[in-house]
Amino acid sequence: MGKEYPVKINTREPYVVIVMGISGSGKSTVAAQLAAYLGADLVEADDFHSEAAKRQMQQGIPLTDKDREPWINRLLTHITNQGRDKGQVMAYSGLRRNHRHRFRQLPLQVVFIHLSIDRNESIRRLHQRSSHFMPASLIDSQLIALESTSSENDIIELSAKLTITQIVALATSFFD
Repeated sequence: MGKEYPVKINTREPYVVIVMGISGSGKSTVAAQLAAYLGADLVEADDFHSEAAKRQMQQGIPLTDKDREPWINRLLTHITNQGRDKGQVMAYSGLRRNHRHRFRQLPLQVVFIHLSIDRNESIRRLHQRSSHFMPASLIDSQLIALESTSSENDIIELSAKLTITQIVALATSFFD
């Protein structure tokens, strides 16, 4: 039996679509395409990391929940302040269940799209990009930190192996 998903998101009311997944899953590309399609603002969560956190990851040191806390707070504040009367699409790892829960507490509609990808494909994709602070050596730590989404009915699971066009087409079928 498949997972049942939420009712359609009303795009005439404030919302945030959170495109989540580990590094290399394509979340930034999908989020940008989805935001363009929906006429929503794009939020790139990586832009809200502190310089210290980026340096830490560049050095191959994974972030802890304590390290992530100020980042999550900045994201929540930004989305709340920007999303009062419009839609937003955010590219965000979404590794921790308690962080996902905090986004659900925002005063707007929230839905997650999880781009699932296996370790080897993620590493292959990361080796193809050169302008990002996240090294492929941290994929294993992300996979360890990624808490199961199976019991969260507002998370739409899509394979990152689909084309961007296919992912966006499937994702937009959940919007009104």
